[in-house]
Amino acid sequence: MKKKRCVLCDFEFEYDDKVNESVFVRPYGEGAEYYHDLWHFHVDKCPNCGYASRDISHTYNKLITHDESYKAIGDISIIVELNEVRPNRVEAYMKAAYYYDSISDIYNSGRCLLQAGDLVYAELLYWDEYVFNSKDSLSALVSQAQYKELKKFADHLYNSAIQRLEDFVKEEPNHVDAWLLLAGSLLDGDKVQVIRGTRMLSSIADMDLTDKQRAALDFLKNDVR
Repeated sequence: MKKKRCVLCDFEFEYDDKVNESVFVRPYGEGAEYYHDLWHFHVDKCPNCGYASRDISHTYNKLITHDESYKAIGDISIIVELNEVRPNRVEAYMKAAYYYDSISDIYNSGRCLLQAGDLVYAELLYWDEYVFNSKDSLSALVSQAQYKELKKFADHLYNSAIQRLEDFVKEEPNHVDAWLLLAGSLLDGDKVQVIRGTRMLSSIADMDLTDKQRAALDFLKNDVR
């Protein structure tokens, strides 16, 4: 446990800085670990004022918690439903993404949205196993509708993250880590996205890479389906 003081409301609290991720995401090998660490990181969320970012002891937007759209994230119906079933960190990552958008840091926004989407996909698996009811036809229809709603929400977060990463590499074409993250994320998408991600890997191979980045590239190439 660690202690932190929120820069916006001066509230001090203890927190666990363990990275929250899907139980199915585990890095094996140098390349896999490097890629994994590109987008898996902890975000703080102040339990008093709700400010969320990678480090809430600092901010570039002192008015973020007064933003009505920011505050409304916790009231999104799917977020409310997810929180009612079991604790999760989806809201924290979505709020952190909104904060980074507000300061034009689209790289960190995209990375936070990737984590939010990944967590929703993980909750989808949990709901499919323990929450959805298929004992009768009506319950099955309701469960199917809920499943589609959750899947649509997760896909929205994923595609929003992809868009931010694409915008970022246009601005920073030599940012190798961003290219690796974008390519790897596309490989988890639909058929068209997988094709784009695969082509992107070939372009990245011609960039000036560190040994760890080269290992991450090799890992992603081996992961192409």
